[in-house]
Amino acid sequence: MAFRMTPSASLEFSPFYLVFGKEMNLPLDTSLIPKPDINKNLVHHINNVLDNMKIARTLATENLKHAQEYQKLHYDKNTEKPTFEIQDQVLMYTPKVPVGLSSKLHRKFDGPFYIARKGLNHTYKLRRCSNNKELKSMINANRLKLYHPPDHRRDLGAPDDDVPRQDPMRIVPPNFVQPQQNDPQIDQNPHVNDQDNTIADADVPNDPIQDIDQNKTYEISRIIKSRKNQGKPEFLIKWAGYTEKTWEPEEHIPTEIVRQFYATRTQKDTRRRRPVKNPFFQ
Repeated sequence: MAFRMTPSASLEFSPFYLVFGKEMNLPLDTSLIPKPDINKNLVHHINNVLDNMKIARTLATENLKHAQEYQKLHYDKNTEKPTFEIQDQVLMYTPKVPVGLSSKLHRKFDGPFYIARKGLNHTYKLRRCSNNKELKSMINANRLKLYHPPDHRRDLGAPDDDVPRQDPMRIVPPNFVQPQQNDPQIDQNPHVNDQDNTIADADVPNDPIQDIDQNKTYEISRIIKSRKNQGKPEFLIKWAGYTEKTWEPEEHIPTEIVRQFYATRTQKDTRRRRPVKNPFFQ
């Protein structure tokens, strides 16, 4: 009863007045205020109530519109336009607490995720960084914040590049190697030293630089499409400088290339088309 008869701050009318076109009669009002004679002027009374209801609803609509503009003005003062881009890593706010856990110990932000696609009204399609699994619904920017991986964070305790860091447990490194003493007999026969060096060089294996072709790395031109083999994702790779295409598992491909593929491809393995702009808004 108190809620129905209390005027709203935005509408400036009570809910009871907007529904019935008059104020609510309390038990005290029925006993003190004399009852109006409705039988003689019933038509006039009904028309009066309908007119009051129509005027009240019109004014309430205008008041609500002004209140929304006022609230939006103050909300925009402390709000910035989101600047998230494709492949940015973010954390998602999840206020729902799982059953059996305390809200005090529950982790409020879940993730990390990376942005795979932009939607309307500052919404984004996310994929989990650990398994590239896509979330079903679009997420509003109000629930997102940027995530900085630990390897990308700045180490505030690190020294400058030109100052080497000293080991706190061992300031001065010990010198266990004793200096070699020159043998006067070896110094007197330089030809003997050259012969020993030649024999030593013959025992040294080939330079590992000559065997680089065995561990040669190949550059990925692009990912053509994807599939699942026994529940694990595989990608058809187009190699730079080669015409042959091969299927490779996800662990053989850099993470950045996989995320770029998911961000530029749809579930049907076709490139996303840019949305056509309405000529009315151009």
